[in-house]
Formats: sequence, C-alpha cells, structure tokens
Amino acid sequence: MADITNYQMLINGEWVDAADGGTFDSVNPTDGKVWSRVPEATEADVNRAVEAAHTAFTTGPWASKTPTERGKTLRKLGDLLADHSEGLGRTESVDTGKMLKETRWQAKYIAEFFHFFAGCADKVSGETLPIDKPDMFVFTKREPLGVVAAVVPWNSQLFLVAVKIGPALAAGNTIVLKASEHASAAMLEFGKLIEEAGIPSGVVNIVTGHGEPCGRALTGHPLVARVSFTGGPNAARHVLENVKRNFAEVSLELGGKSPFIVFDDANIESAVNASIAGIFGATGQSCVAGSRLYLHEDIADEFLEKMVALAKDIRIGDLVEIEKGGEVIPKVNRVVPEPAHDEREPWQMPTTCPCHRNAPLVSPEEEVNHYCFDPVCPLQLQGRIEHFASRQAMDIDRLGEKVVALFIEKGWVDDVADIYELAGRRDEIVALDRWGEKSADNLLAGIEESRERPLWRLLFALGIRHVGATVARLLTEGFGSIDRIAAATSEELEGVDGVGPHIASSIVDYFTALENRELVERLRRAGLRFEEEGGGTMPAEEEVADPRFNGKTFVLTGTLEGYTRDEAAAEIRRRSGKTTGSVSKKTDVLVAGEKAGSKLAKAEELGITVIDAATFAAWVAGDTGTESDVVEDETVDGQTVSGESA
Repeated sequence: MADITNYQMLINGEWVDAADGGTFDSVNPTDGKVWSRVPEATEADVNRAVEAAHTAFTTGPWASKTPTERGKTLRKLGDLLADHSEGLGRTESVDTGKMLKETRWQAKYIAEFFHFFAGCADKVSGETLPIDKPDMFVFTKREPLGVVAAVVPWNSQLFLVAVKIGPALAAGNTIVLKASEHASAAMLEFGKLIEEAGIPSGVVNIVTGHGEPCGRALTGHPLVARVSFTGGPNAARHVLENVKRNFAEVSLELGGKSPFIVFDDANIESAVNASIAGIFGATGQSCVAGSRLYLHEDIADEFLEKMVALAKDIRIGDLVEIEKGGEVIPKVNRVVPEPAHDEREPWQMPTTCPCHRNAPLVSPEEEVNHYCFDPVCPLQLQGRIEHFASRQAMDIDRLGEKVVALFIEKGWVDDVADIYELAGRRDEIVALDRWGEKSADNLLAGIEESRERPLWRLLFALGIRHVGATVARLLTEGFGSIDRIAAATSEELEGVDGVGPHIASSIVDYFTALENRELVERLRRAGLRFEEEGGGTMPAEEEVADPRFNGKTFVLTGTLEGYTRDEAAAEIRRRSGKTTGSVSKKTDVLVAGEKAGSKLAKAEELGITVIDAATFAAWVAGDTGTESDVVEDETVDGQTVSGESA
C-alpha cells in the first residue's frame, strides 16, 4: 500500500491536528484509493482560528503594517506561487482528478492575481465631501472590516482563494479559509507558502472539515465580519441562516446554467466537439459547464446522433488537448487519439444498484435517468431521509448525511417517520462519540420545530417523483390538505396549472401504494401539518351539464381576465371537462388570454379550437349558442386568436 500523507491545519501560525484528533480520508479519483488524511475540524478548532485572526487584525503586526508593506508581502506570495506551481498543480491533480496541464498552469497564472492586488494595497483611498457648514471638514476614510471567512469548493481552489483573500489582505483584513472537504490538500500546501512569504501568524488560517460543525461554526461566528462563499445553493442557504446570528456581510457565488446554442449554419463536427468538451470537461464540475443545449431544429437530429456516438466512446483516462481560453478556465480543443484508447473498456451504465442488495436499475419510458425501486435499498433509504430533513423540505438542523448514516447503522431510523421517535433515544444520542447533551438537544429541538412546517414542505419532503418544491406549493394552494391530494384523480390533479399528466400519474401511484399510505398515517400521528389554512381553491362543486365542456380537454394560457388559472380549471371540471398543461393532438380547446405565448402558436399549427378569455367567460356564464358559432378574430398580444360565441 502506498504511503498516505497526513495533513495538518494552519491555525495561528502553527500546523495542528483537530482538537479531538478526528480525520477524514481523501481519495484519488483516478483509482479510488485513499492517498491522504485531513483533520476534521471541531467547533473548538474554528473558534481558535477565528480568535487568532481577530487578534492579528486588532493588535498583531499585520494591523500596524502600512499599505505599502502589505503590498510587498502579497507580491512575494505571488512570486512563491509561480515558483511552486508545478508541485501545487500535482497535488491538486491527485486530489481532484483535474488535468495536470490545467492545474499547474492555473497555479502559475494565478500568481498574477496576487501581483495585481499587491499593487492595489496602497491605492485604497477616501474622498473629501463639500458641506454647507464653513466650520466643518467632511471626509471618508476606508478601513478594513476585520475577519473574513472564505469558503471555497474543490474544483477551482487556487483561483478562488486568489480572488477571495487577495483583495481582503490588500485592504488589511485577516482570513479564516475553509477548504473543501472533497479536496483539501492543495489549500494546505498553499498554506506553506503563506508562512514563507512572511505573512504574520494568525493573518491567514486554514481549517478543514465538513459543513457541520466546521462550516456552521465559521460562517456564524460572532467575530467574523464578512463571509465569502462559493458553492451550491443548498449550502448557501445554510450560510445565509448562519450569518443572521452575527450580522456579517455576505457574498455568494453559486454558478449557473450555461447555454450552448447551435444554429443551422454551424460546422456540426466542430460544434459537437465543443459541446462535448463543455459538458464533460472536469466531469461537468464547472460553473461554466455547457449544461443546456439549444439546437436549431434543422440540424438537431444530425447533431444529437454525432454527439451521442462521441459521448459513448469517451473512456476514463482519455487525453484531451487544451489551451488557454480565458483568465482561468481552459479551452478543450479535442480528444487526442491514442493506441491505448481502444484497449480501455467503454463506460457502461450500471445495471444494478451499487448497494449490497444489487437491485436492478430501471429507466422509465421517455426518461434518461436510471432508478433503483427496491423499497428497502439502504442507499435509497438514506437518500429519502436526507431529502426529508433537507433545508428546503422539513429543514431539520444537524440531521445531515453523516448523522443519517449513523442512525441507520444503529437501527434507530428505518423510514422518515422514525425521525419523530428519536426523542425517546435522547440518552443514547448523548452517549454518541462527539455528541453530548447540547448537540442532542439541538437535534431534537430541530425535529420538534419541523412538526409545524407548512404543508407544501411536507409534500415536497415525501419525495414523490416529479413533485418539486414549486409543484408542492401549487398542489397545496389548489387542494389545501394531504387527504384531498391523496384522494384526487389524475384529471383533478391536472386541473392545477403546472401539473401535467406525468406528475399527476406519479402522485396517484404514490398514494395508491400501501406502504406510502401507512407512512403518511404515521406522520399524521406524529403531529405534522396535514392541512393549510387558506388553501384549497378547488372545491368539489356540483357538476353542470354543458356539451361545450363535457369530455373535452382544455389548455389555459396567458392571463384570463376575471379568473385565476385554478378558478378557470375548476369551472371546466364542473362542466365535466378537464385541463392539461401542454398542447397536443389530444387537446380540444385552447383558452388564450393576454400574453399568450408558444402554446397558442402550437394550437394554431395543430388546428385546435382557440377561444379568448371573453368567450370562455361567456361559455361559463351559460350562453346558449352552439359551439360552432364563430365571431371575428381578435388580436392577443399581436397574435390572431379566433373568437367563439354562443
């Protein structure tokens, strides 16, 4: 077995282990083997780091340095970064799997960022302000904030460290840097250059660990003046909750969904190569990954055929040709053909679940995702519980990935309803390693608070396929209670704007399954909210016989004067019609209000009957004319709409 590197954290100028000796493994993604161990910072470690940074800011030698002196120190750090780019690049490549050519180039290039901020250090100035009082002199003086908490992800660590701590140090602040738990080694190697550059003890501190407790303790610490976070939206929600306690300034960089657009005059081969590079580079772990693909319909089939063929031939270990394509993100030109390519096995979608039960993976029709439907799959169980407790769902603090795994291992939690029986295990939880009474009581308090979460959160937390947070809100507004949702037919569910046939079918299937109904009843007995005051805009009303509606499928689009979408859908159902969210050949009538969009164009293309909002209101009012009576066309937002009247 290869030697394993044991790292330490940088706190107050010293390299230290975690207070309790805890560590976690770092795995080389190319072979799946552990190559290093990293300290698992405790709350005590974070407190020590922040206090060291605060002392360095207020009374240490950094506080007395002139801006020019700070600039000289940053320039030296930049020089060291350039000199050590090869070693830093190799460490980052081993820890993350990124290409060495990319990582070592980035390390050398980022040195220029520190040179830039070094030059900015003595350029921070205020201004004098005119005032109407002759005996007063008014001016602004720009001063550093204090301790800055910098949180970085794994995929572009050195760059993000440069853009976070470079300006902070230039302005005279001090830093506590939290490295990503997925790949911490490069940051700790970078910390050695901090020392060598002559930056005083406590000015830059580096802690390693997970969101709980390390990230929580850092971003919520009362001595932290600013939090700079780069990562995903779920973690960002935790950061925002944490900073409410200390009123720290906060900046968030959360990435996005970058579109890749191909027009009909494009070079197809070149565009396919670029698209492949944009989404598969760094396995897609990039804030600028081309994760949305828009194709002109004339070339879509050819493009997708070539793209699928090329994607299927990608093999682990393939080399690519890159060049500098911007300040940091490299441009991938092409896959480099080599003899070894054909010797490596093409990647194949697994056919069974990776859990020990080896249940078959299923891909439902018209979906590309593969699922394990084994009801007792341990990975599925853990995922369901984590989802149930997540911030956007039931928002149970401290019930994260590691805690869920531990409670499952102990046999304390077999489904989400068991969460609400954990209070009976308080003494056992207190006795757990690294827990204690305070941690246990915080967890149980979070569970107790979750009983009062709004109904839509519970509906989302159940993990019904296709039911996200938005759909859960819409269903709650439309039906008002779990019982009414569970009893609704597919047609009734589709009456909620935004709920299509796939979502409706999934909801019906969920509440049809005996095990799910039993789970819901256990949650009811646990005291969770099953009704929402003010919800239920879709009452069961007496049906009205009307041949213009009876058995017909309606689609609603645009703003309907006098009706909300739910109200209009309810009127259609009363008359034995139904509504869907999308236009198809099965659609009978499109009701087009103001700002009708693509649905109107598609309905006209398919020759579907289109009526305006006024005509719909007349139908609902019970005018007695026939369905075929047509009035003059009128224009809705520049589009011609055929009106019908009784």
